[in-house]
Amino acid sequence: MKLVILILSLLLTESCNTNKQAVTNNAKIEKENIVNIAKNSEYKTIQYIAAARASYIKIIVNKDTLNFQLSHSEKPKTRAITKLEKKELTTLISSINIQSLPSIKPPSKAHQYDGAAGAVLTIKTEKDSYITPTFDHGKPNTLISPLVSKLLSMIEKQ
Repeated sequence: MKLVILILSLLLTESCNTNKQAVTNNAKIEKENIVNIAKNSEYKTIQYIAAARASYIKIIVNKDTLNFQLSHSEKPKTRAITKLEKKELTTLISSINIQSLPSIKPPSKAHQYDGAAGAVLTIKTEKDSYITPTFDHGKPNTLISPLVSKLLSMIEKQ
């Protein structure tokens, strides 16, 4: 009888230790996810280029500046970005898994056959660059649509 009680108590103790390890591992994974989300929002450069035979838009956002060019023939313009714009961009980027950018599907491919402007979004971090496949200007994937709309609205103010 004493042997049975001893074996049961050992099993219960081992079971509790396993549960503690599982909880600890889940906490570590959750902390890593939070760190990855923070790293996602730490962009070095955001670049949006839309081009066709007769149109051209190039937008480059660095930490504190916005450079843009609205045609091949004009010189690039530069302005400072506001703290609010910077915060909005950081929030929009943190909502995107930037590692998935190269594999997103464009909703349409008119740029391949009818002369519509093709666009590409690039997000550069300290370590890597993440580039979308070419999509139709004005019709980005829903994953990046808010970010593209924000970038375009930043040059409309000029």
